[in-house]
Amino acid sequence: MPESLNVSIYEDIEKLGLKAPDIAVPHTPSYGQCAEDIIVCASLRALAFKEQLDLSKEFYLEIGANHPIATSATWLLHKSLGMHGVLVEANPHLLDDLEACKAA
Repeated sequence: MPESLNVSIYEDIEKLGLKAPDIAVPHTPSYGQCAEDIIVCASLRALAFKEQLDLSKEFYLEIGANHPIATSATWLLHKSLGMHGVLVEANPHLLDDLEACKAA
């Protein structure tokens, strides 16, 4: 699947009548509330490179998981790094969706 472009950037460029950039600006997937998952993922990749770690063998613990994908601090780690972990959530109304993603 081709990488998608960051639509927000290209809309603003068009609105202001600017030339399109020579370098494509891809959309960076984020599932966290404030894109903190991108920062954590980049930090872990750097550590894995430096220490020769296989991140797919590492685990995470997310306290206050809420939704398993939307606003998740760990879904990107699972999806892009192959990591697995434990999600802790006190709200019983959210547990069905968390269970449904457990095997993903």
